[in-house]
Amino acid sequence: MKTTLQATAVVLATTAGVLTTVATPTASAATSCASPVYKRQFFANTAFSGTPKKTDCDAAVSENWGTKTPASGLPKDNFGVRWTVTR
Repeated sequence: MKTTLQATAVVLATTAGVLTTVATPTASAATSCASPVYKRQFFANTAFSGTPKKTDCDAAVSENWGTKTPASGLPKDNFGVRWTVTR
């Protein structure tokens, strides 16, 4: 019997530099990553609305962008990152 689990972790960056983790519903995208690698989507807002500015694969949820932007086209504060994995 095959079991499929899907998990989502989201990190929001704030102006104060504090990262807050919250759970959100999963969403589909054209990029797929082989399990156990996470699919990572970057949004230019904290509402996770619109098309992601960048989607790629990430081996671990362990980021420290400091005062820099995590990807081209994103603000350095108040952006959203969604990690999803299917197992």
